Amino acid sequence: MSNIDETLLTTYGRYIGNIGTCLTAFQIEDAEMLRFVKKHFNSVTMENEMKPDSVLGKKPALVAVSDAEKYNYIIPYGYDEEYMPLLDFSVTDRVMKICNENKFRLRIHTLVWHSQTPDWFFKEKYSESEDSPYVSADVMDSRLEFYIRNFMAHIYSSPYSDIVTSWDVVNEYPHAEKSGWESVYGNQGLEPAFVKRAYKIADETLKEYGVRETTALVFNDYNTYEVSGKILSVLDYVNNEGRLCDTIGMQAHLDTEYPSSELFAKTLCKFSEAGYRVQITELDATCKDRDEEKQSGYYYNLFTAILKAKKSGADIESLTFWGPSDKSSWRGKDIPLLFSSPDKPKAAYYSTIKAFYDNE
Repeated sequence: MSNIDETLLTTYGRYIGNIGTCLTAFQIEDAEMLRFVKKHFNSVTMENEMKPDSVLGKKPALVAVSDAEKYNYIIPYGYDEEYMPLLDFSVTDRVMKICNENKFRLRIHTLVWHSQTPDWFFKEKYSESEDSPYVSADVMDSRLEFYIRNFMAHIYSSPYSDIVTSWDVVNEYPHAEKSGWESVYGNQGLEPAFVKRAYKIADETLKEYGVRETTALVFNDYNTYEVSGKILSVLDYVNNEGRLCDTIGMQAHLDTEYPSSELFAKTLCKFSEAGYRVQITELDATCKDRDEEKQSGYYYNLFTAILKAKKSGADIESLTFWGPSDKSSWRGKDIPLLFSSPDKPKAAYYSTIKAFYDNE
């Protein structure tokens, strides 16, 4: 039987080390929200503030390469442009300080993504003009390296860097169409050289800072049960000269009608059997008819399946809900989360806790 005082952290945290939620900068600076989050979670992913358009900026702010030393920037070998983007880590720094003060672990989301990456990042002279041509693949290789190395170097120069557990290096590659990446590199199918390059840079940087063994490099995607074969094929290519990516992130934006808990767990086990650690990274489950009892049953079956997969040997190392409650969810109209608002648990919350005890 469950104890009324039990939480997601005191139950699922026993078997899955990192139990998280995503937050905005406004939420993580709110005392009441922090009180709620600390009760149920020990891990945080920022919803938008560490995505490329936040760090690079929606509009370019450029600095001369000759001034790189002022910003402690690493200039990749072969970077032959006159200017480089000024990276904005002001929010990142505040977030890391707050996470450290509240003993939260931090997932960093995300480095390479076809969405929320400003188009000017791919254009000659970092131009905002729609008419400006895209750069060559060689130039983009250097820009990619500049961005990843300097983002990671900034994180690991922070006094709070030991809170970082994971990096979503590449996000949603199998679903990317008509992106800046494709405009530069073309459609690279299941052997994307720029994706492999991103993991190689990230892997090298973590090794330079002595944290590779304790930090996950994640390939994150949605509807993984529909593209599991493509994901594994891409990662076969990424890892064909040595292990660069070690973890698959299953976003898990689900619905009570689809996928079934069996299909979700089958996919999770498929990734594990292929030798990858698994993180459930963005969990929510919409219920379009807003039937909370129906949703409660879905969550019960889902967590029963997740626990069974874990006990059968699947290496599930973290589980993150995409938002603290329906009130602030990006899919809020379809009531996707366990709380209607912070500290107002729904039937789905209690069934999720019940699933833990029923399968303990």
